Amino acid sequence: MPKAFYEWKHGKAKKNSDLYRSWDNLTMLCLYLGSAETFLGDMNADDFIDCIAWCGRNISEFTPDYKNTQDFLETCDGLFKYLKGKNAISNDTVPGTAA
Repeated sequence: MPKAFYEWKHGKAKKNSDLYRSWDNLTMLCLYLGSAETFLGDMNADDFIDCIAWCGRNISEFTPDYKNTQDFLETCDGLFKYLKGKNAISNDTVPGTAA
């Protein structure tokens, strides 16, 4: 599913660097989901906060500052809206509530 989202987002991105950043954010989300042994559709706002903290501890290229956190949550928000549009999840507001 991330590949389909990435291709969908490619049509909306202004620069390649935006796509690379989105891909990195999706990769971090997937790594967290594997580590936490949870499912994307089961995540709540607290899980997103835990995810950001986990990424800050375990991914050397990620610093959980305001800009990176906002960018990560915006990518996740876009993913949730995309998945809701595909009827893959029922709630697309979760990443926005973590902000």
